[in-house]
Amino acid sequence: MELLVIVCNEPERLNAIMEFLLEQGVPGGTVLHSEGMGQIISQDAPLLARFGHKLSSVKPHNRTIFSVLESAEKAQAILKAMSADQSEALNNEGIAFSVPLSGFVGLRSF
Repeated sequence: MELLVIVCNEPERLNAIMEFLLEQGVPGGTVLHSEGMGQIISQDAPLLARFGHKLSSVKPHNRTIFSVLESAEKAQAILKAMSADQSEALNNEGIAFSVPLSGFVGLRSF
């Protein structure tokens, strides 16, 4: 099993990414509202203002997608498709990666 993680820096592109994942056979996932480190630093650490030029392109809000896939091969195929020229799913507006997953369980009421 593999955990696919996609951080989308352009929330308005979320639907395109979700459609792309469905086309790739991804059965589902979880979407979280997220914030990048640059946004937090620019708000909470005025002493780092000298780095403002590096943070000027930081978007205030991101979306992070988590999806459990059946194999590392499936994850690699999706990542390859996302990086291919014909795929505009992320269009250089985020990052996607996968990590090995040793297991998971569905939770029910206790």
